Amino acid sequence: MYQNYIFDFYGTLADIRTDEELPGLWEKMSEIYAAMGAHYEPEELRLSFRGLIRERIGTENAEPDLSKAFTGLYVAKGVHCDALQAKMTAIFFRAMSRKFIRTYDGVKELLRELRERGRGVYLLSNAQTDFTRPEIEMLGLTSCFDGIFISSEQGCKKPAREFFEGLLKHFH
Repeated sequence: MYQNYIFDFYGTLADIRTDEELPGLWEKMSEIYAAMGAHYEPEELRLSFRGLIRERIGTENAEPDLSKAFTGLYVAKGVHCDALQAKMTAIFFRAMSRKFIRTYDGVKELLRELRERGRGVYLLSNAQTDFTRPEIEMLGLTSCFDGIFISSEQGCKKPAREFFEGLLKHFH
């Protein structure tokens, strides 16, 4: 038996469906922004968000940090946005665009069994920290891991060698 196990999250441990074009999503998002002083029409907000994401994806070999995009939307309207506000906006966006999330059958039992047997259990996922960490917690999986590596935190993503090496080096 191996001493350490490295898992991906979405599509491996968790089944999720999201839709960023759900009816009403951008209307609700524009209400959130307006409540904070950044007034957008829903379609203007959607297009501005997409533009900021395209800029980030085109500039690096990493998962874009969506908190920066949410912050940029406030700043573009002259509204200060701190890290907590950006994070809460991201969490709201994800909750509104998520159709469902659940673990696959047997995931919790498998992870707990590996930990009980003294094995190292790690998560290595191309994902957004402001979406993924709360979803790991919602599913009751945070304590199942010895370490979590998320691409938006690391500045690189799979299949980049440095992403894998970073996890190995950090957790020995």
